[in-house]
Amino acid sequence: MRKDNYQKWKTDGTLESKLKLIKELASRSCGMGVIASELGMAENSLYALRKKYKDVDIAYEDGRNLLKKMIY
Repeated sequence: MRKDNYQKWKTDGTLESKLKLIKELASRSCGMGVIASELGMAENSLYALRKKYKDVDIAYEDGRNLLKKMIY
């Protein structure tokens, strides 16, 4: 079975830095397309990772929540 990006990141030890990048970009009001581009993947792939892996979704949502706190 082919590894997805999440599994590759976990294997090569970059998962935490990728999650941090997702959170940071989301907190700067970057959309999913921009975040996916920065990660070197298709936007649909990032949506799939958010659905499949809770920590990817949490990183994105945490970033969005930080943005909301800064705005209000």
